[in-house]
Amino acid sequence: MKVGGVAETVTVTGEAPTVDVASTRNQQVISGQTVAEIPSSRQYSAFTHLIPAINVQQNDFEGSNPALYSVFQIHGGRRNEGQVLVDGMNGGYQGMGVSGYVPEVGNSQEVVFSLSGGLGEATTGGPQMNLVGKQGGNRFAGTFFVSGTGSAFQGNNLTSDVQARGLTAANSIQKLWEVNPSLGGPIVRDRLWFFGTYRYQISRQNVASMFVNRNAGDPTKWTYDPDTSQQAVDDGTWKQGNLRLTVIDHVGAVLQDQRAVRFLAWKDRCQEFVRFSSSMAPRSPRPACAPSGRGRGWDPVT
Repeated sequence: MKVGGVAETVTVTGEAPTVDVASTRNQQVISGQTVAEIPSSRQYSAFTHLIPAINVQQNDFEGSNPALYSVFQIHGGRRNEGQVLVDGMNGGYQGMGVSGYVPEVGNSQEVVFSLSGGLGEATTGGPQMNLVGKQGGNRFAGTFFVSGTGSAFQGNNLTSDVQARGLTAANSIQKLWEVNPSLGGPIVRDRLWFFGTYRYQISRQNVASMFVNRNAGDPTKWTYDPDTSQQAVDDGTWKQGNLRLTVIDHVGAVLQDQRAVRFLAWKDRCQEFVRFSSSMAPRSPRPACAPSGRGRGWDPVT
């Protein structure tokens, strides 16, 4: 029997890369699944550093500082140029891309970064981080996220050598918790949907080498007398609620994809204010910190 011949065919094809000649915009998208599954603090500052070329300051990936606002920039720009948007609405102070309002990221449908080629209505020339929220649907669905830690799960590396150099007490966590439920579904099937979330965060952390003053409140004494049995505590509590409504016409087209009403009560050692926002909110004044240590302000998001 005659041995058959060996044949091999190699096909090489080539295609020119697709180039958008109509726009110079450069975008990167992080899907909602990635946002939900990647181990992070679930703050927006935990995702800005995932994008190449973005320079991030005050980054808190592990979540030791809840509700920490972070500034970011690109291409050598100013550090206040990075903008955080919620469904296209600016969440920053006037002339600045961020503010004390730290939006929820964990329940986003997707996060869109615009790195260049921004539109003319942008208040700054830097990158934009747009958090696109979920909008509900014709069936009820929700999630429940909880995380936390405490002093029992923390080690101590304060050695005698370190103490001899002057550090008498180290930073440590007393408690750090987050509870974040969400629920969406139909109000009127095929007509009106809702999606709502609530986020509750608690942080109690000891401050290194800072102690309670024994003379505090005593008008006869003006000196600092540290009580080494009571370490100073950096504490914060944050409560945030979000509600999104979506109206659909009779042919299934989304008439009003974002008539969202958001309510945020936010409090820390310096500021305490309530935020109410919709797509019609015209301005974003910055709340002032009063001499007593607390400031109040009405701060709608543009």
